[in-house]
Amino acid sequence: MAEPLFGRMGGSPFGSMAESPFASMGQQPFGPWASDLGGLWRGWLESFEGEATAGVERLVGGDAFAELLVQLAENAAAVSSISADFWDLVLRNLRLAGRADIDRLARQLATTEDKLERLLQAVESPAEESVGW
Repeated sequence: MAEPLFGRMGGSPFGSMAESPFASMGQQPFGPWASDLGGLWRGWLESFEGEATAGVERLVGGDAFAELLVQLAENAAAVSSISADFWDLVLRNLRLAGRADIDRLARQLATTEDKLERLLQAVESPAEESVGW
């Protein structure tokens, strides 16, 4: 009969619980102080929370933090403007109509419509005078 994959350890790479290093501690992997581990952890978390809160309050309470937020907002607006200019250049280089091109065409169209309206009025008014209505 062939020997098991892990030999005499009983088919487990870790052996049996009798061979475990925790077996001598009465099956408690963290020893006799394991029952107090939750209290220690909770105390450490409360201490950390208190120190972190005090640090964040000092950070946010100063004028430097407000100045940092102002600079952040200014930089975000500048990046947005640069991005819009960049994409306008991309569209212009691709020979596609961008927002600025469409706005310029809309103004030219409005100007042309106004000129045509004035020309139509100028042509109609002498025609009405000659008919004598």
